[in-house]
Amino acid sequence: MSKREKYYGKEGFWIISVFGIMCIIFMTIYTMFIFKEVARQNMIFFGTVEKAMDYRTSANLVNLIFSSQNKSDLYYNGIQLMKKAGYENSYATLIFLPYQKLMIFNIYSAIIMIFTLIILGKTQKKQSQKEEFQIILYLKKHVPIKKNLHFFSKNFLESIEKIRKDIDKQQQIHIEYNEKIMHYMEDVSHQLKTPLSVMRMICEKIEMRYSKFSVEMGKCLGQIDYMTDTIRDLINLGKFDCKKFQMKFEEISAEILVETVVNDIEILAEPKNIEISVQGKLKIKWLCDPFWMQEVLKNILKNCIEHSPNGKIEIFYGIEKNLNKIIIRDNGQGFMFGRENKIFERYFLGDRTKEGSSGLGLSIAQQVIKQHFGTITASNRECGGAEFLILFPQMDATTIY
Repeated sequence: MSKREKYYGKEGFWIISVFGIMCIIFMTIYTMFIFKEVARQNMIFFGTVEKAMDYRTSANLVNLIFSSQNKSDLYYNGIQLMKKAGYENSYATLIFLPYQKLMIFNIYSAIIMIFTLIILGKTQKKQSQKEEFQIILYLKKHVPIKKNLHFFSKNFLESIEKIRKDIDKQQQIHIEYNEKIMHYMEDVSHQLKTPLSVMRMICEKIEMRYSKFSVEMGKCLGQIDYMTDTIRDLINLGKFDCKKFQMKFEEISAEILVETVVNDIEILAEPKNIEISVQGKLKIKWLCDPFWMQEVLKNILKNCIEHSPNGKIEIFYGIEKNLNKIIIRDNGQGFMFGRENKIFERYFLGDRTKEGSSGLGLSIAQQVIKQHFGTITASNRECGGAEFLILFPQMDATTIY
């Protein structure tokens, strides 16, 4: 139901309620008027009968009842007749007695109807307040206030406008705070990268000139690379959090992209005697950010290489139900039970995380796939090993993300 329909539904309820109460009041008043008129007519009838005692025919009596003579005299005669009969003070009660139950029924019906409408009104009010509160929560995105003023009461609009301003203010503070953090992180990373680059150059020179320190220098270079990668990952995650990243989507051959990644990663696989095989449909094109899609595949393959010594890694890609599908499998140790979904959490150092890893690579991969409007999941294979599944929409260059 649209907001317009809800609004007019509420308005219609109150119109019907007010109209119903007015009808009840009018019915009660008019019923009392009718009862009084009935009593008056009865008294007139008695008065007419008394006056017609000398008439010998019923026809003359009927003509007298429906004649246009003065009714006031007949009414007075009727009252005198009732007094003569011994009903001097209670003749009105006697006249009303046949209609008393009907009168009481009408009064009770009116009272019950009024209370029912009051209860329904309160219920409707609570429901309206609940709906209005829900509207407030997403008003900024879904209900442009300036275009929908006729849907809300003045007080409600004032409350919404105040809340909207508070939300805008808090969002602005949040944006400014994130920007300050990003500037701070970029400054820190810049300050750290420079000495790390110098340290790397020094270690490489020492390693080249003094072979007896090659083992120690190798460890130093490894730690330097680890710090450099961690700083880069932190900056990238910070940009994702602050929504500073904008994916540069373009059409690219899936075969070329996967082949590029495999060529870059084979240098890590060869020392561990790991075979990487690729199977996929030719002539498939992905609309993606080539750089970040390569980073996703590299991060996953690095994780697989670390846990598949002397093993095999398989890459499959294709299309399934208008979704690009990428599957990466290894025959390593797999995941501990219940940790399949946790590996994408930041800084999670589980059983499949190598020593010295920042624990950010798979978290970045998940953020990138989300930017591609897709999903990434991990699971254990029945025959042993891990499996990563990536799904994202199959679109062409004319499609707007």
